[in-house]
Amino acid sequence: LSVQHRTPLNDLDVAYNHAAQAAFTSQSEGDRRLALQQLAIDNLDDPDKFQQLGNQYVKTQAGGAGVPSQLRGDLLNSGLDDVNQFTQNLVGQKRTRDAKSQLDAVHSGIKSTQNDIFALAHDGGTQTPDFQAAVAKLQNQYGALRNPIFGVSDSQIHDEISDTLSSAEGEATLGHALNEAKTNGAQSGFDFLDKAIWDPKLNLTAAQRDTFAKRGHAEINEWTATQRDAAT
Repeated sequence: LSVQHRTPLNDLDVAYNHAAQAAFTSQSEGDRRLALQQLAIDNLDDPDKFQQLGNQYVKTQAGGAGVPSQLRGDLLNSGLDDVNQFTQNLVGQKRTRDAKSQLDAVHSGIKSTQNDIFALAHDGGTQTPDFQAAVAKLQNQYGALRNPIFGVSDSQIHDEISDTLSSAEGEATLGHALNEAKTNGAQSGFDFLDKAIWDPKLNLTAAQRDTFAKRGHAEINEWTATQRDAAT
């Protein structure tokens, strides 16, 4: 890319030269923009490398043999400005992706610990050392969500921990009902479940209580069927 100048003999020649320089600048900026866009795509996770390669491109472009000396400074400065803008965008995008990845990892850990809590509550109640250790682990995991980059409020964390512990009480009730059935028969287990799951002390909604009740009945029926099959 180069500029074809005329020797400025008159106003028309001067106007021609100005137009040629404007066209050259516009074309150079367009080429640079496309090149930087491709470099950004190739280096999405490495803004520093993009900046290094982008600066090299800009300096090479501005110093090209076909670039008029009077345009080199402006071409270089505008190019470096573009590189800085692209770099800032890449840094912001990478920060967002990294934060999401970290948040997903924390949520995955929380989900796993919640499942452990529910299983421990069902099998042994909510007063065992193992259950208490799992709850402490969950609280530590939720503590990581207090990092401002995640945008999770303290009230949301409190509510989610509270919901988990409430559901654990429901699981414990199912476990107690199943043990009652195993000890004193299925009907005794049903009676215990139908009374305990509607205890106002449980912090559960009516829909949750109904779901737990159905699950409890299904567990007792399954255990009864297993016992019956084993006896035949």
